[in-house]
Amino acid sequence: MVAFGVIGILVLILIYFVMRTQTLHREIALTKNSVKASSQKVHDTQLGLAQVLAQMQSVYEERLEQGQKSGIVSSSSLPVLRFIMQNFAVVTQRCFEQGHTVEEALTATLNQQEYVSIEAIRNLIKQQPPQVRMAWVKNTPGGFMAACDGLSKLAMGQKIAPAEKAHS
Repeated sequence: MVAFGVIGILVLILIYFVMRTQTLHREIALTKNSVKASSQKVHDTQLGLAQVLAQMQSVYEERLEQGQKSGIVSSSSLPVLRFIMQNFAVVTQRCFEQGHTVEEALTATLNQQEYVSIEAIRNLIKQQPPQVRMAWVKNTPGGFMAACDGLSKLAMGQKIAPAEKAHS
């Protein structure tokens, strides 16, 4: 009699674990599908970001070329500005995708060439108006984007708006 009771309890425990295993398998399948969908969204977002950054880089390069043609950009700052504008998308993507700061991303990009140094970039930024310098020193993708926008506008001879004050 006791044996039948023990067997009954063991069968109930076995049924519980079988049901629990099936539930966990369903949860795993749902999680896999969710991860797959999220991964696809991230991939699509990265492609969209790459396209937007490429368009922004194109605009910045065009502004720089216009400034050079009209004589607004000095020949001493042209190589540095050209480097920054031509590598805008790469630097920004490294920041977003790899979690680098702007300085880390710029240094990695600078290591692939030998014409421009980080010191030359720092010296150029020191000569810029406060709006550009403040955006640059944030060392974030947003700050880098704002600084490049300001640099490209200055290269065309346009004035840049004063930095907006944060509202509390």
